Amino acid sequence: MQFLSEKADVLMNLLMVELGLLTAIFGSDFKAGFRTHTQKIVIGLSVFSISTLLVRQTVHIIAKTAHPQSRVELEQLRTHVNHLMLVNEVVFMVALVWWIVCLWNDEPGTAQNEPETVEE
Repeated sequence: MQFLSEKADVLMNLLMVELGLLTAIFGSDFKAGFRTHTQKIVIGLSVFSISTLLVRQTVHIIAKTAHPQSRVELEQLRTHVNHLMLVNEVVFMVALVWWIVCLWNDEPGTAQNEPETVEE
């Protein structure tokens, strides 16, 4: 079950990156240009997915190539892997801030709601 979960997670991340590429390429044809909320959400998802894939691959390479000879070297490897996982969490927090800032503002081209004045 864990193997299936890991493979499904990798597939999901690859699909998010593909979705980002497709939205960047074909977004303007379907009214989802670079300044729309749709594009900004997809950019955040894609960046986080790329980060996750890179961290997973780096941890995999470390696990395959590292051959610790002592307990100290093993602890150093664990520390490096933990720092890599923290980098991924920082990227997620940056994506959250990106979404908050981008979605706070209205999309360009949307009608501004002006307060109506009541005439007496």
